Amino acid sequence: MDARALKGKKILITGAARGLGAAFATVLADAGAHVIMTGRLTEMLEGTAEAIRLRCGTKPETHLLDLSESGSVIEFAEAIAKAHPKLDILINNGAQWLEGPMDTYDAYSIVSTINAAATGTFLLT
Repeated sequence: MDARALKGKKILITGAARGLGAAFATVLADAGAHVIMTGRLTEMLEGTAEAIRLRCGTKPETHLLDLSESGSVIEFAEAIAKAHPKLDILINNGAQWLEGPMDTYDAYSIVSTINAAATGTFLLT
C-alpha cells in the first residue's frame, strides 16, 4: 500500500501506549494519518503521543480505555462514534496477558485478561 493513501485517514488504535501499538501509531502518523490512540495508563499514553508529536509535528488524539471493563468500552465507543462518525481503520491491538503458571492467578485476573482480549475488542468493534 502506498503510504500516501493513509494521509488524512482517521485511524483508532487500541493498546497504543507502548510496543506494537505505539509502533503502529508512529508509522501511521508519519504517513499523515489522523491517529487516535487508546491505552490504560495516562503517563505512557501521553508520553508516546508526545514522542510522535516531536517526530511528526502533530500530536495524536489520546483517550484512556480499559478493554477489560465492558462499561468503559461501551461508553468510549459511543463517545468516539459521536466525535468521529466515520473512522477509516480500527486496529484492535490492545490486550492483557498473563505470564507464568496459570494456577498462580486468581479468577479476576483470568476474567480480566479474557475481557480485554476478546470481550472488549468485540464490543468496540
